[in-house]
Amino acid sequence: MVDLSPQQPSQYEASSSTKDALTQDLDDLMERYLHLLDHYESLQQTFTKQLSSGFLDLARANFSNPNRIRYGQDFYDERMQAATQVNLKASEPLFSVDSRLSPAEDKNSTVDLKSVPASSTDKSREPENVEDGPQTVQDPIKWFGLFVPPALRSSQTHFKAAVGDNIPALVNVDNEMKEVEIKIRRTRKRLETAVDMKNRSQALASIPDLAPYEELYKHFHSHPELSIQEHETANTVAKHLRSFNAYLVQTDIGGTGLVGVLKNGEGKTVLLRADMDALPVEEQTGLEYASKVTVLDKSDGATKPVMHACGHDMHITCLLAAAETLAKIKELWKGTLIVLFQPNEERGGGAKAMVEDGLYDKVPVPDFVLGQHVMALRAGIVGAKVGTIMASSNRFKITLFGRGGHGSMPHRTIDPAVLAANVVVRLQTIVSREVDPSDMAVVTVASLQAGQTENIIADVATLKVDVRTVKPQTRDRVLKAMRRIVKAECDASGCPKEAVIEEITVFPLTVNDEKLTNTVTAAFQDHFGDLCEADTERTNASEDVTILGSCRGRPCMYWFFGGVDHKTWDEAERNGTLHEEIPVNHSPFFAPVIQPTMRTGVEALTLAAFTLLQ
Repeated sequence: MVDLSPQQPSQYEASSSTKDALTQDLDDLMERYLHLLDHYESLQQTFTKQLSSGFLDLARANFSNPNRIRYGQDFYDERMQAATQVNLKASEPLFSVDSRLSPAEDKNSTVDLKSVPASSTDKSREPENVEDGPQTVQDPIKWFGLFVPPALRSSQTHFKAAVGDNIPALVNVDNEMKEVEIKIRRTRKRLETAVDMKNRSQALASIPDLAPYEELYKHFHSHPELSIQEHETANTVAKHLRSFNAYLVQTDIGGTGLVGVLKNGEGKTVLLRADMDALPVEEQTGLEYASKVTVLDKSDGATKPVMHACGHDMHITCLLAAAETLAKIKELWKGTLIVLFQPNEERGGGAKAMVEDGLYDKVPVPDFVLGQHVMALRAGIVGAKVGTIMASSNRFKITLFGRGGHGSMPHRTIDPAVLAANVVVRLQTIVSREVDPSDMAVVTVASLQAGQTENIIADVATLKVDVRTVKPQTRDRVLKAMRRIVKAECDASGCPKEAVIEEITVFPLTVNDEKLTNTVTAAFQDHFGDLCEADTERTNASEDVTILGSCRGRPCMYWFFGGVDHKTWDEAERNGTLHEEIPVNHSPFFAPVIQPTMRTGVEALTLAAFTLLQ
């Protein structure tokens, strides 16, 4: 017999022998329970007969007042109905056999009403015109015992023995039944876990050969496209998705966005999301498949180098492989799977654009929205967190107006470059001097442009500012301070007109739903073991993935997975140089090691969706 104490299987793989043993245990326990139930019902029948022959005789012998007899009969009927219920609670015995059965010693057989608690709930059942009748009845034996005269002690003793022999037997059987019920629930849970683990094992074993996906990843990496310009990427994804002959594919949603829908019977609807856009960064990784792409950025008309410096190429590839896996194992899950490939994440407009373009008129509204991001973590790590996992972001373009002129005559100008420099320096004091040190905020001036040549003082300077926070009230305070500083510096410089502050991008907080995150993280822990960080550190980066769920009030979960080569990470960790030697997202040197990064990402997406589609 398998130990029935509560525990979790130590291995992710559940063998058939374990499943068979648990099934046999469950059969044995059910047989034992049915035997106890038969015994319990037999005892109840005997008990009921003894109540019928003894209880009413005792009641009639004790009461000469017609009202009392009627009241005793009514109460007997009520308690007999309770006695016939199968699930007698041992903690609340039907009758208490104790010292309260001793007869009243009052020779007049009267009752001290002060000793009987008054009922606050059932006044209608009180005896009529019986001044000395009891005010409430919680235990019939106790009640009748109050009125037993000495002459009827033998009747009471006989009755007490009749019920006293059966009540302990009933309670003992009831207690054993409860113990068996607990064991049945535990065994069922362990059997369900064993079956789930076996199915999960089968699901993950169905992940296809990833060699072709490694080549596909290299293609995406060497052919990056900027936000809102992901046309070839979307075409490649759609072609690959259609090759599975399982998904209904719809394209051109919110620009270049696309979805694939796989309906597989009744059940939950799960949406898995990957982003597709790249960044205006010149790659310096030195990889043989490094990007050499330079394109015209349609947002501002400038020609820029392009690189997948944030790992979206890995996201696309992992989701395609997971989509193939889940399509191959349809017999193991039920529900609807949506795979969504989103444009324009980097500028914060892609998810919103897809929703506003009627996304949920084209596909079912999901019950759960899931996504993942490769990060500068040791490859193989999967990190999740309940609550806020990524910060909000508000991005601004600030235009400062001066008065231009010759570089040799600065006294005849209002130099916007100097003004911009003062604004940049002053903005840095917001976090250091106006935000609680126990709170989090980031104010980054990532771009400053003024003038075109060295001997002309420009008349305009522009700043691009990124503000990150994790609390709405902190965000409001930082933005208020930013506006105050810009205005004050412009006034100090004597600018001819006020600065223009334009909010160009807004990212919401990325908040993981507690119940959803705990469910998926438990599956991750079963599979990845110690490589799963259930309370990973929050990052100050931002995402727009939750818009896909929050727009319809649906829960979301977002997790991280590592992409740094083990040898590189371990050496930097030993040397205490992780910050210096490990390139982070958006760096020109950022390039996840293909394996085990890709396999981890594919397994995480497959496992998360599979867990929710059971």
